[in-house]
Amino acid sequence: LINGLERLNIKDIYNIASRDPSPFRRLSTEIGLIGNGIMPETKNVISFDTLLINLRAPVLHISDDRYILSLSDERCIDSKKTGGKGTNLAIMKQKIPTVLIPEGFVVTSDSYSLFIDHNNIRPQVEELQKLSEEWIKFSRELEKKTDETNRADFEKSRAELDSKIKQQALNIQESIRNAKFPKILEENIRAAYSELETEFQQLNMPVAVRSSATLEDSPDASAAGQQDTYLNVQGVNEVLI
Repeated sequence: LINGLERLNIKDIYNIASRDPSPFRRLSTEIGLIGNGIMPETKNVISFDTLLINLRAPVLHISDDRYILSLSDERCIDSKKTGGKGTNLAIMKQKIPTVLIPEGFVVTSDSYSLFIDHNNIRPQVEELQKLSEEWIKFSRELEKKTDETNRADFEKSRAELDSKIKQQALNIQESIRNAKFPKILEENIRAAYSELETEFQQLNMPVAVRSSATLEDSPDASAAGQQDTYLNVQGVNEVLI
């Protein structure tokens, strides 16, 4: 089999794969055929289902669950705290053992609140929300207008709101870029990332940094495709940028 081992524990698998993933790539086709019954299974080959079930990442032990939740923590299955993507990843990791989800952690909505309040950004966000609600009101009223003159006036007002909304969004983005992490939040992110490095025995562990919106794909709002994804981010300082 791999490195002459018939049985591999989790540490073995991740240690070998981190150095050279090619044995797993070579085995994937063979094991897949065995799992489908096309090739006769032998005692020297790990069955596909067994490999899938046992190839589980280590569990993180998060110290402060107000701000950080591990994907292995059952409390991570809460879209109000961890958003749609975070919740769904946690569900797959915890409840569907044949779906391989690497260990990771979610920065919670409590962290977001702490961050924007620490940097006094909330008034800007509330102003944007007010403008957005006004835009929705104008749009609904516009649908009722049949007189062309009245429609033109409403469309002009809505266009002015469009500009205000875009500018306010840009202002918030700039404020966030210039903001500083509260000490307790930064410490928790550093600790969670450090534990990933320890568990996988890899310094500057490459990770994906993704958004997980609490209101994504709701009846009244959608953030799909609006947030950036950063892949192969290495080092906690890069994660915190």
